[in-house]
Amino acid sequence: MTVSTARRRSGTRGSHAVTAPTLAGAASLGVRSALGGPRRHGRVVAVFPSAVYLRVDRSPEPAVIALTASDAVRPPNAVVLAVPTRQEPFRTVREGDEAYVGDGCALIDGRLRARVRRWWDPTP
Repeated sequence: MTVSTARRRSGTRGSHAVTAPTLAGAASLGVRSALGGPRRHGRVVAVFPSAVYLRVDRSPEPAVIALTASDAVRPPNAVVLAVPTRQEPFRTVREGDEAYVGDGCALIDGRLRARVRRWWDPTP
């Protein structure tokens, strides 16, 4: 009998099984309704070394959410990830990738998952 120690994939290609690395993040209260609500489809609209911008379909305000590295500028619609830019957290993300936002996380096409662990207030 052969026993494999390899991790099995759950689900099929069409499911939202996460094989992507999960990064902890601190989300702005400005995106709480989008991230805290039910999962919605979106798309990556811009990719930079220190940030990724997601357009969320049928979302309450805001319709764009930024995922930023810990050392990047923090716009009021951001989820700040617990990794610096030098670790290249967005190296596998491409403009046009599918995204899903809601249920306390943002998932980019199986390449990256950001899980909200705490909230911050963007009000000056």
